Amino acid sequence: NQPTAIAGNDGSGGGGLLNESKVSKENLRQYYIPDVHKYAFIGIDILEFARLYRDTDRGDVENNGALVSGLEKIFSGDSWREVLNKTQLIMPDAACIDPNTKKKKEAAASFQNGVPTICMSPAKLAKKITYVLAKSQLLALYMHEFSHLMGANEDEANAIQQYLNLDLFLQNEGSSLNISYRQSAISSVSYA
Repeated sequence: NQPTAIAGNDGSGGGGLLNESKVSKENLRQYYIPDVHKYAFIGIDILEFARLYRDTDRGDVENNGALVSGLEKIFSGDSWREVLNKTQLIMPDAACIDPNTKKKKEAAASFQNGVPTICMSPAKLAKKITYVLAKSQLLALYMHEFSHLMGANEDEANAIQQYLNLDLFLQNEGSSLNISYRQSAISSVSYA
C-alpha cells in the first residue's frame, strides 16, 4: 500500500500529487515507528527552539500556557537527555494498553514510567496515519508520550503534539515565514 500519484487524466494536471492512502501496519512497524524512535532528538530540537524563542517563531508559544508549562517540564534540568536515551520502544501486535488510566484502555500510543517506555501500535495507527504526513504525525505523537515521561499532563502533552504537528507541517510546506523567522533568530545568537 504505497502512495500513488493522482493521474490528472481529466486535463487538470494533477500528476505527481500524492493521495491520502494509509500507511500499512507492516511499514509502520518496519520503518516509520523505529525511525521516529531513533530520531526523536529532532522533536527535542524543535521544542527547545520553541522554548528559547517563544515569540520569535510564530507567536503562538508565549500565548499557550499549556505549551509553555509542558516545555518547562521537559527542559527543567538535563534529565531529558538521560530519559530520551533510556526510553524503550514497544510495538505490540494489537493495541497499546494505557497503564495510566483507571480502566487500562486500549490506545494507539501510551507511555509507562519506571523503565521509560513508549508504546506505539502499528495496528491502531495504520487506521489513521497517511503517507503524506506520516513522519511528522508520528514524531509529534512520540513527543506527546515523551512529554508524559517528563511529567507533562494531558493538556500539556496535547499542546506539545499540536505545536509539533503545525511546525512540521509548515516545514514540509516550506513556509518561507517560518524558515525566515528561524534563520533570523538563529543568526542573532552570538557565540563567545
